[in-house]
Amino acid sequence: MHKFQLRSISDPERTTLEQMYRNAPKPRCRQRAHMVLLAEQGYALKTIAPLVGVSYNSVRHSVHAFDPHGFLALYDAPRSGRTRQLTPEQLEPVGYWLEISPRELHYQQSGWSMKLMAQRIKATYQVTLTPERVRQRVRQMGYTLVRPRHQSRLPDPKQVEQAKQDIEPFQAQAKRGEILLFYQDEARLSRFPTITRMWVRKGTQYQIPTEDDHTTFWAYAVSNPLTGKVHYRIEDPFSGEGFHRLLEQLRRHYPTAEIVLRTESASIHRKQLVQEDLEPDGRMRLYTLPSDSPELNRIERLWKWLRRRVTHVHLFESIPEMKEAVRNFFRYINRVPKKVLRCLAVA
Repeated sequence: MHKFQLRSISDPERTTLEQMYRNAPKPRCRQRAHMVLLAEQGYALKTIAPLVGVSYNSVRHSVHAFDPHGFLALYDAPRSGRTRQLTPEQLEPVGYWLEISPRELHYQQSGWSMKLMAQRIKATYQVTLTPERVRQRVRQMGYTLVRPRHQSRLPDPKQVEQAKQDIEPFQAQAKRGEILLFYQDEARLSRFPTITRMWVRKGTQYQIPTEDDHTTFWAYAVSNPLTGKVHYRIEDPFSGEGFHRLLEQLRRHYPTAEIVLRTESASIHRKQLVQEDLEPDGRMRLYTLPSDSPELNRIERLWKWLRRRVTHVHLFESIPEMKEAVRNFFRYINRVPKKVLRCLAVA
């Protein structure tokens, strides 16, 4: 390979280069003067690069340019000026856009990227900014990237208060023995283990095996908040037919009692089969709770108990084996009604 040989430098040029290296206001000028001085001393360009802390190409460009152009090569060329920026008034809508979904502005995208925001800015203000520049401005406005958390949608406070008032007469009737009051819900279950903290030896990490099996089944249950009695059914599909069979089971178990069920507003509770269960003699009534208000449905607490005892940190070999474990859970809790009442936050 041909070795580059810098032209001969005069004493005045060397003095000027040394002054530039020590006193030039621009760091790049000082750095480039240093490169030329090292090259003049006989250092190879590949040796200069790590000494100065730049790439080989940067050294080669600066030293080669000094040969014909002299000191002018050590200065940056004039630039066209700063790109057009957004005014403070124009930045205000950017903050508003960041706090809503792009879909609300008719984009086919659910989250903001800086590329999409740059497109929005250009379409609105005819200002072209790079995604990186948009990111800088967004950070200056006090925004940062975070991973959000899931949160249940908040119910209408008026509906929640009304539901609490509506349940009081039923509770009074149930205490007098006039009706049987139940809370009803269903839970989806699969072989995929749920995770919780567990005891392991220090310095180790216990791994729970999983399989590519997405088969699910459903547990339908009702609980009596006065006695702790729980009735359940295990069904494969999530359907009105499964809920219908649960209601038939209650009818057979309580052939003469008037039954009131408090349940969530799911579509399966409005199926024709379900409505037929409520019509024959009028002794079974269904009252739905407000949407997004699981705290009003006490049986919701039962599913956490089930997951602690059945699905946490364990992979069942088959769906039938897991179903049997779920049945054993319900058999167990029907032997300990006081624990059920504590779980339902009644006793």
